[in-house]
Amino acid sequence: MKFKFGLAGAMPSTVLAYWLPNIGQIMFVTCGWCKETWKGFSMLAFKDLWPVVKLSLSSGVMLCLNINGWEMMISLGFLAAASVRVSNKLGRGSSRAAKFSIVMTTLQSFLIGLVLFVLFLFLRGRLAYIFTESEEVVDAVADLSPLLAFSILLNSVQPVLSGKFPFVANVPSMSGILDQSFLLKFVP
Repeated sequence: MKFKFGLAGAMPSTVLAYWLPNIGQIMFVTCGWCKETWKGFSMLAFKDLWPVVKLSLSSGVMLCLNINGWEMMISLGFLAAASVRVSNKLGRGSSRAAKFSIVMTTLQSFLIGLVLFVLFLFLRGRLAYIFTESEEVVDAVADLSPLLAFSILLNSVQPVLSGKFPFVANVPSMSGILDQSFLLKFVP
């Protein structure tokens, strides 16, 4: 059965699909159908809460400071910038400006990747001290830093040129837009 509500009907149906199971579970637990597991609200829920809060905060900080995440954000930013810029230039009929945009975006992304590459290559023995005091961990990070540095350098250019970011789903492809053979046909 089709109701033909279109986009206006898609939003409420999505909200209902997400909220109905949650409301049903809360009602099942709190309204008496689950007598063996829930005895009501008490102060025991707040017992030993401080270690959990400390662990959650430290995990959040580590996640936010993930260096690979920084590198991914930079590359995805350049991917989006290249997509918009090149699409606008091609839509305007200026293939030469689109080619220039590709070169400049790739060069900027490469230079940022090169700075991070040099940083991780030269500070490889010292970077781990930000997160740990263990010499064993510092040695392991120092051994893996060249691999990290090279992957940052390569991953700074690859998403901009291909239009695809590895390990990220549902990123629209720009490979048709960034196909240099297409641009070379129309640029004198």
